[in-house]
Amino acid sequence: MFIGLPVGYQQTFLALSILAISPITIKVIPLFKIREGGRSWGKQQRFFDLGYSKLAPPKGNHLIQPDGYAYAADLEPYINGKPIATDPESFKGVQMAQFAFFLGILKETADRYLNDYYHQTNQRFVMRLGINWDQDAEILSDQDFDDWYHVELVREDA
Repeated sequence: MFIGLPVGYQQTFLALSILAISPITIKVIPLFKIREGGRSWGKQQRFFDLGYSKLAPPKGNHLIQPDGYAYAADLEPYINGKPIATDPESFKGVQMAQFAFFLGILKETADRYLNDYYHQTNQRFVMRLGINWDQDAEILSDQDFDDWYHVELVREDA
């Protein structure tokens, strides 16, 4: 299972295990690469200083936690073999819709997988997206920091 994997494989397994759940999902989700998984404290601090992150160490799910795992990854979807353009000039209309479509499928698939995982282990996790930090289904308009690439697992105590 995802939680027991070494740090080097953890973020890759998150993405692959979510995709492996359903052959239908695999056909629909565009290819993607993992831009980043676990971060060092120094890199998290640098990203905070540059404004790429709102959390300074010791906060942040990209950081390697005391249990040896990081619980966040930045994913970059590809359409027709090319990454979705996210520069300010290009990231409008169709590109935003394609990215949101990818994240919606990923979230739904993750929710199913994590529900099954809960029933097997009694450990409840949810996937939170960087375009919906408060998980209220209202994306972008009710927050001041949009991180399209960011996905993370958040443990919820039952």
